[in-house]
Amino acid sequence: PLPDLFYRDPTPNLSQGDIIVTPHLHITEAGAVGEDGSITLVTRGRAAPALILNFDCEIDKPWSQRFVVCPIVPLEELPSNQRANAKHNRTAHLLFMPRHKAILVDSVAVLNQQTTIDRMLIDPSMRLATLDVQGRLALYAQFVRWLSRWELTELTCPRCGADFDPTTALPIRQPDEP
Repeated sequence: PLPDLFYRDPTPNLSQGDIIVTPHLHITEAGAVGEDGSITLVTRGRAAPALILNFDCEIDKPWSQRFVVCPIVPLEELPSNQRANAKHNRTAHLLFMPRHKAILVDSVAVLNQQTTIDRMLIDPSMRLATLDVQGRLALYAQFVRWLSRWELTELTCPRCGADFDPTTALPIRQPDEP
């Protein structure tokens, strides 16, 4: 089954593709500029599952104090007329994430709603899951598709030189499947 290839249990160290619960904020109002150049902001948000997007090699550096995350929302929260396209990864800014155990229902990572959070807001012991190799390949393919509108069908790994089709890792579930 797809979810067994898509996720794994988190490793001891934080990594790209970790699914965490963290605040996701929207700036609703900008206030006055202070003498030091700071701006007071009014935000709204809620704690929700999120996907860490930073590179692993950046995460483990002592100078890396902030992480870029995107929210993960249940597929059921999308308008009903958008769900089939989301399940088939036809909406460029959404990455379909199949259900996983009792931790995650069929969901989408919303790639165009990124938030930067401080490392101190992440409790590594509270991670829900981590994208496995198939999940990471799906993330890379959909992320590049969102940024560039390119449909990637063959890539060469810069590390090992292997050729692969990243679209084979994109999770797909038929709209009428449970």
